[in-house]
Amino acid sequence: MRHVWLKANRRLAAAAAAAGLLCVVVGGLSALFGATEGLAGIITGSCLGAGVALCLAAGHGWLRPRLAYDGRHLVAYLTAWRPYRIPIELIEVFFIGQTASKLPGRRGSTWDSRSVVVRLSQSARQWHGQPVAARLGEWFGGYIIIRGIWCEPITKDKVEDLNRHLIVAQRQLRDAAESSSQSAGEQVPT
Repeated sequence: MRHVWLKANRRLAAAAAAAGLLCVVVGGLSALFGATEGLAGIITGSCLGAGVALCLAAGHGWLRPRLAYDGRHLVAYLTAWRPYRIPIELIEVFFIGQTASKLPGRRGSTWDSRSVVVRLSQSARQWHGQPVAARLGEWFGGYIIIRGIWCEPITKDKVEDLNRHLIVAQRQLRDAAESSSQSAGEQVPT
């Protein structure tokens, strides 16, 4: 079972859903009043199609967290569909960072937003970089940067919670490994 550690930005998903519903209503009303032929029909169909697509994307965004834990791995949702499953023992710490939001600002500039930075073990070279959706974050040199604009608000308390979850998860795995090695080492009476 998956335990969500960092949720997606549900405010953005709600805004996308509202825009999608508005498109569906406009397209539906246009169809209802007979705008189904020629250019009017194309516009009506486009409104309906765009509205449904926005609603589906919003639902997808609402349900997918940014970070979760599945009992053995930190599950990072930083691509369009396939999450990365990183062994929890390779995660060292979470901290607050600041990065470009990748959203346009005034006159083509961009603005910075808070981010969650995940530091991975330096010995885990195969995990030091993976391709991710640029709007969601970056992953290079043993660091995963999750842009704050695409997740729940990043606060000091949230990052402390992430680190507490990490400590508990790593302790549970260590205890389970010790318990199984002790069980394997016990002699079976004959």
